[in-house]
Amino acid sequence: MKRCVSCEAEKPFGEFYQRKDSPDGYRNDCKECRRAASTRVYNFDVERQKATRKAYYRRQVAQDSDYSLKKYWADVDRSRELNRLYYQKDRKNRIQKAVAYAKANPAKANATKKKYKLAKRNACPPWVYSSSELCEQIRYFYEEASRLAELTGVSYHVDHIVPLQGEAICGLHVPWNLQVLTASENCSKQNRLVGESW
Repeated sequence: MKRCVSCEAEKPFGEFYQRKDSPDGYRNDCKECRRAASTRVYNFDVERQKATRKAYYRRQVAQDSDYSLKKYWADVDRSRELNRLYYQKDRKNRIQKAVAYAKANPAKANATKKKYKLAKRNACPPWVYSSSELCEQIRYFYEEASRLAELTGVSYHVDHIVPLQGEAICGLHVPWNLQVLTASENCSKQNRLVGESW
């Protein structure tokens, strides 16, 4: 156990960041107090802190072009959670940028849509179209997505459990490969299976 010099609470060593030049190898303030202090310093002069961090990042990338990739894979779960939180915080701005990009680059936007439509068409076997029962089952998912959207006011998508354009595997446009997800869940899933690592 170790006493924090800031909050004066006795905590396990795991609650302290490591520090090589410290006699016991750990900082004198606990992780919670250290984070609070860092937040205060950051908020005191946000623009200066952003400039400092940007300069540090550029130095690291100049030394190692794979710096970002290594940092991402060093703690994948944390990286994905931070990306998710950043997207939620900046969602409206990101959507506006995507819409503006599509308007400024209609050919690229149309090519992306066309690619998906072709993949969907190619992923639907002929025997599905010839079965009214299977077509009805597929229609159900789209009707359910619309019903939930009207009921909740939240946008819903029909998602392919096994993606149509996955890197390792491609699924089919069949009833047992469909599910209804919120738009945010579907967009965050992207072209990968749930639980699949990158």
